[in-house]
Amino acid sequence: MVRRVNRKHITLTLTPHVREGKFELDSLMNFLRLSHSYFTAVVNSSAAVTLSPFDSTWLLAVNKTLEVVVNMSRSFDEQYMQPSYKFQRETHVPSDTLLQFGLGPPSRACGLVRSPFRASDDATNLPMNIPENALAVVSLKGIADMCAHGSKLVVACDEIGDVASSLASAIDAAIFAHGVSTNSRFPGVLAFEVDCFGNQVIFARCALSSITNCHTSNVHYAALLRRCQFTLSLVTALHRLDRPAEPIVSRHSQFCSRR
Repeated sequence: MVRRVNRKHITLTLTPHVREGKFELDSLMNFLRLSHSYFTAVVNSSAAVTLSPFDSTWLLAVNKTLEVVVNMSRSFDEQYMQPSYKFQRETHVPSDTLLQFGLGPPSRACGLVRSPFRASDDATNLPMNIPENALAVVSLKGIADMCAHGSKLVVACDEIGDVASSLASAIDAAIFAHGVSTNSRFPGVLAFEVDCFGNQVIFARCALSSITNCHTSNVHYAALLRRCQFTLSLVTALHRLDRPAEPIVSRHSQFCSRR
């Protein structure tokens, strides 16, 4: 079933190419991730050189993606004075719009990237979504590896590769500085969302699709993911009745109330 989108009273200017306008960091990162996955699959094929998609147009798209990452890493004060993204609509569903006049929850600049909406289309409770930032680390490192490879498949992109590598390192360090739970009940597990003021949101399935897509590439994320899922599956309050170890974290999920 196709969900109807209320395109009225949205502050963001929509085009035929933008269906709704919700910014989710994983959407950008999956473009980079797909690029690296394709590159890895065909890098040893000489026939792929003539049909390579990694041309100047692709490079412009990557550069624009990195610009967005940098802009969305700014503090809330900077965003307030010169917003790079706003989204606001009339709705009876709070998670379908952003507070603070469309800017979303306040945050402090700490190296993490703001993602006003989750991969599930819900607005974030706190603006830095840890799984999506983890996906950003792996995706940006993939672009850096492509640019450093020296393959004829990819146009020269050493400078962009350096920027991608620097951003990946900064986000990775920020995840472990601000994204690891300080709650005494869940010590050492990954938080789901943070604001870098010290507040954290911890969800039952705190990793979701973003981090499960990339955790095999990073042993630290893998260990935190396993610990997170095990610990929180024991204490979460929302469970499917037929699958008690499978908690619910999105309003898009269907579940039965307990009787």
